[in-house]
Amino acid sequence: MASRSSIAIRTQLALEQIREVLVKYDPEVRERLSKAANNHTDNPDAVPSSIQQPQLFAAYLAESVATLAKIVDSQLAPRKRGRPRKAA
Repeated sequence: MASRSSIAIRTQLALEQIREVLVKYDPEVRERLSKAANNHTDNPDAVPSSIQQPQLFAAYLAESVATLAKIVDSQLAPRKRGRPRKAA
């Protein structure tokens, strides 16, 4: 079984990678994630620790998933194809 610290490190790295992808598609997400993590530090990209700050971690994760769902929804939305319909 993996140690608690190695799981926390992997979780931290995964959230940082998710944040990078989200910022690439939606530049405003950095501010929303900073607010969700309640960051009052000089580093707005800081990810809360899952062990030390579980409530902030949960809020950060929820905001990340919600933003990712919006991006996926906009990318997968069916686009109209073909010629436009004739006016009646």
